[in-house]
Amino acid sequence: MNLKVNVNMPQLEDGQLYMEAYFNKIGEFFKDLFKLKFINLASKVFMLICVGLLFTISFSLYEISTYVYFPFNYILKLTASTWIIVLCFLGVIILLEVMAEYLDIKFNSGSIVQTILGKGMYPPHLE
Repeated sequence: MNLKVNVNMPQLEDGQLYMEAYFNKIGEFFKDLFKLKFINLASKVFMLICVGLLFTISFSLYEISTYVYFPFNYILKLTASTWIIVLCFLGVIILLEVMAEYLDIKFNSGSIVQTILGKGMYPPHLE
């Protein structure tokens, strides 16, 4: 018996694997999120305030689920703790963007998000 199995992953025209291109698209979304012209300092501060309010609500839900018994207590606690982690991440990124814009700091890649994700991870046609 002679079995041949083709295990080659499908590739794009420039040789990137689909998974790498997928992560590059996610990185491109975050790169363009803070590059948009309509997101100026005031709207970033507003986003930071909204993230803070959502964080307060999530933390309150977590504390309530700790001391008060509900039938699905673990789901509420898991959801609240997940939102706390996500909102902390978003808050730190937005706060760094606000500080950079207020202090007029220029990052190597143009944005703190691009600097965190790394400028070299994007193919030349995406930068």
